[in-house]
Amino acid sequence: MLTEIPQELLILIVEHTDVFTALALRSTCRVLQAATRDKQLWIALLQKLVQAGHVPLSRSLENLEHLTPEKVEAITCRAASLCNAWENHTIRAKTVWRADLTRSVTWLRLVESRFLLIASSDTVCSSLELYDLASLETSGLVPLTECYVPGPILSGEAEIQDGRLYVAVALDTRVPKLQVLTLCDVDDLQSFGEIQTLTGYGDIMLLHRDVIVCGTKDNVAIPHIVDWKTGLNHAVEKVPDYRGTRFKAYIWDNLLVTIGTVDVKLYSLPSLQSPPCVVHTFPLATEMCGDVEEVSFFKSSQPINITFPFTGWVSTSTELSWIKSFSSPEDYPGDCEQGSVWRCSLLRSLDPNASELYSISDPERLTSPSGATSVTSGTIGGQALWVDQPYHFGLSLYSALRTPPTESVVVQPPHDLPSLAAFPQLAFDDASGIIAVGNLAGEVAIVDLVGAPFTSLSAGDPLPLTPVGDIDKLTPTTIIPLDVITSLLNRPTDMNSLDYEQHLLADRIRNLDSSEIQTLPELWRDRKRLRIRSHECENIPFLGDLAFELSHSFEFLGRVQLIISDNMSHTLLSKGGLYFVYTGAWGEEFIVFRGGTTLEDILNCIFTFPEAGLKFPGLDYKPVVLRSFSSFAKEQSMKVATRNERRDLGKNRFHEMRARGGSPSTWLTNGMWLALGSEQPMYEGALPRWETLYHAVPEFTTQRLGTSTRNDDTHA
Repeated sequence: MLTEIPQELLILIVEHTDVFTALALRSTCRVLQAATRDKQLWIALLQKLVQAGHVPLSRSLENLEHLTPEKVEAITCRAASLCNAWENHTIRAKTVWRADLTRSVTWLRLVESRFLLIASSDTVCSSLELYDLASLETSGLVPLTECYVPGPILSGEAEIQDGRLYVAVALDTRVPKLQVLTLCDVDDLQSFGEIQTLTGYGDIMLLHRDVIVCGTKDNVAIPHIVDWKTGLNHAVEKVPDYRGTRFKAYIWDNLLVTIGTVDVKLYSLPSLQSPPCVVHTFPLATEMCGDVEEVSFFKSSQPINITFPFTGWVSTSTELSWIKSFSSPEDYPGDCEQGSVWRCSLLRSLDPNASELYSISDPERLTSPSGATSVTSGTIGGQALWVDQPYHFGLSLYSALRTPPTESVVVQPPHDLPSLAAFPQLAFDDASGIIAVGNLAGEVAIVDLVGAPFTSLSAGDPLPLTPVGDIDKLTPTTIIPLDVITSLLNRPTDMNSLDYEQHLLADRIRNLDSSEIQTLPELWRDRKRLRIRSHECENIPFLGDLAFELSHSFEFLGRVQLIISDNMSHTLLSKGGLYFVYTGAWGEEFIVFRGGTTLEDILNCIFTFPEAGLKFPGLDYKPVVLRSFSSFAKEQSMKVATRNERRDLGKNRFHEMRARGGSPSTWLTNGMWLALGSEQPMYEGALPRWETLYHAVPEFTTQRLGTSTRNDDTHA
């Protein structure tokens, strides 16, 4: 009789089975039901999965003794379900939640399998929303709270520290700002509170406790390690990177690792006695060069413990890997195939007598050519996610511990899912099997690969709140305008271009008095000429949309500056620690100045050599088209997908976003790139005005019946 067997022995017996057998035994009798609810049993079963390398374990769950038996069981069952799906090649979406926002998703993060942060922007405002996944089953995809910020959020990081949620975001305002926000409770309502704002910092690469690593300061591409609580900062370089921002950073082996376009740099971490310095620089193989936005680290499973100020940095892993998709130019001489995913690793020698402590591995190709883009590592490590079929919601998962290492994610039906061809933002929690997707059209989805209720993962857990007394001020919960000069055209579809220009002149262009006009160069003393040029710089500057041409395509450009000299005018722009001059809609289109070139350098050159035009004597610059290969591929995918939907379905996702109350660029809803073969050119005349407006949804060329007939018998 089972009742005569000690429960401890029954638990030991069940430990030698698996998760699904334990669940099946539970339903057989009361004795086994009690035994299979034991916390130590589920800890043992989870440890078996982790030790076998089948499933990563969230750092927040490593101390399992503090969790309830129900929560340990829920974590173990979810992990086993994911493992079973990998082994049987049946990875598919079990549950999908959908939402449509009024603004384009520019950044999102999953935090500890519990929260989803989404930043979205349009030509008017930017918002940050927080979703609690535990409430999905009861409330759907509805934000727990929302706040508005004065600039687009293009980079950021978030984590829970000591039971508090901290979110660090970089605002692409005229003067870049770094804001640290937290979650607080005011009159039983959750709100974002601001606890720190640091001016000048941009391109957030890393957040851990009090440490933020930023790629730029004052628009100069020198990474900085910042203590956001005190403002204490250390520059890791003395001279700027002439290629611009380093976008990826990681703390490994007590070093700061940054991935650039052509090399990897290792820096010592700062202490009270010494600043950071370069320890080693490794050149990258061709397969791993360029397109830094496609780089994704394989995070170590060991926890990183940091105490401040800048002491006690601990990491024990001997290897740090990262992956990226390879996009080759047409004239690339090698034999690498387009769209394949490659892996590279930093290694620390275990031999104390080795001549070199650190080395870098040769690139290893992980997949055959697949057109992979938007490569994203899991929040824990060892697994990655990328887009391989943007037209059919095609996602692939990668795990180095699986055979085969790559599996497709099946999501049905695909017709109501966010378009993966509209510059998707991805987040992937590999411990819990959660995928979050957002895109330029404001479409959002949460995909659960397990299907078990999220409430079981967070049952009894309090919200990660910060006391109101510890915050500086609450963030605004009503719309505030963006503090940027955007280049995105946003004209009402029922207003022609000339009327729109006249309408904007009064609102956007300052009315100069006579004394001010006399101080301008003679060429620009004609008020009409000056207004038209200023207006072109701010609102309708180019044949297309300047933001459409950037390597970080479809992002706000920010900080557009008009320089008027005696003989010509220059449209100057800044991004990622680099300055650009727009040269025209033909040829190379941009001049990019070497990193470290300042606005003062450019102005002095223009004043010293007024006849030089676009030559800029004495400055180091290069004509460029200013597109990375990966973003060019994404742009082409979006063009094809949007045109096909417009032609075949009479659908435009960006037009639908406008109908929801957003203010997307007219370029997205009615731009020239939507034109079908029978439609006329958009631009006419000497000035690049929007003389022709392409409708977001084309008119039907065949006659449609106003009424329809039906068979009453059929509908009886």
